[in-house]
Formats: sequence, C-alpha cells, structure tokens
Amino acid sequence: AIYNACSLLCYRLGATANNIAKNPFQLISEAAMVKFFLSDKVCEAARLSVDIHASYGVMRDYPVERIYRDAIIAPQIEGINDVQKVIYANSLLR
Repeated sequence: AIYNACSLLCYRLGATANNIAKNPFQLISEAAMVKFFLSDKVCEAARLSVDIHASYGVMRDYPVERIYRDAIIAPQIEGINDVQKVIYANSLLR
C-alpha cells in the first residue's frame, strides 16, 4: 500500500509539472509534499530492515547498513522535513 501511494504521488507530481503554466505555486507545494512523504517512508523502511537484520543490519559487510545511512541523511539533503511541511502548509493557506 505504501509503494502504491509513493508511486501515485510521483505520477501526480509529474502531471503537475507538465501543467506548470497553469499554477506554478502548485508545483512547489506538491514537490514539498512528495519529498516529505517519501523521505519519511524511506527512513521508516530502512529502520525496519535494520531491525529485521538485527546486529547484521549495522555491519558494513551487508548493504542494509549503507541503505540505512543513505536513508537517514536523505531528509537533510532534500531539505529538512519541517521546512517541507511549512512550504506545503503555506500553499494550503493561500
């Protein structure tokens, strides 16, 4: 269900990008919503995979450790999730 939600949000963002001439502010708010939702779900999935692998999940011999490190840094690279929330909330208040 989460995979389908993420896919649909990405497709919706692509459709909004195609129609950017109609409302450019909608693209900014949609992108903020998608980045927040996806980064949150990626972190949740990575934490779950580390939990499943137990102590092997934090060993450098397994790819789960690298995936977890990449997942927890993604919200900082894409913009802090709180900022994404503010951008999306600002578009709702217009």
